[in-house]
Amino acid sequence: MQTFQLPVVVEVVVVEIFEEIWLRNGEAKPFISLGLALGIALATIRDAEGRVKRGPTRLLQIMVSESIHLIWVLRCQWRIEFEGDPSKIHSRDHVRNRWLASVNKRLRWDRTLTNEKTYGRKALKPKVVEATWCTVIDERADGHLPPDWVSDKGVLVGVGRTRRPPGRNR
Repeated sequence: MQTFQLPVVVEVVVVEIFEEIWLRNGEAKPFISLGLALGIALATIRDAEGRVKRGPTRLLQIMVSESIHLIWVLRCQWRIEFEGDPSKIHSRDHVRNRWLASVNKRLRWDRTLTNEKTYGRKALKPKVVEATWCTVIDERADGHLPPDWVSDKGVLVGVGRTRRPPGRNR
């Protein structure tokens, strides 16, 4: 069976943005390997006493799984849709924006899952969502998040997308 390699730019950009966001968490940078990617559901981050830190552990699981999924999607798109054409390699800005969009989508999903009217006892606890995301989201200009940010709508993951310049000759 023949395997098809994705141009390295996608993996490099995904790792760069992953590390950029992860550094906000204040935890040690994990060593990303195939073993971690395959066993991400079992990965844990522990404190000095050996207790599992639920927020950082959950964030690591979300970010690694979203990153691996994005690399797979872009590889399939490049190989199947673009037929492996080197002139159609995804740009750095495109990869960055797709990663941010996928993580923001996951954040919106987590926030939606806190609705107890819809999900009853299966709803996520707002404290779980807050522990997961509070270290990596953008704060407002005054430096504080609103107290009800879990239930409010909006884009919070904060690195900012790279936008194309306006005009016809972009």
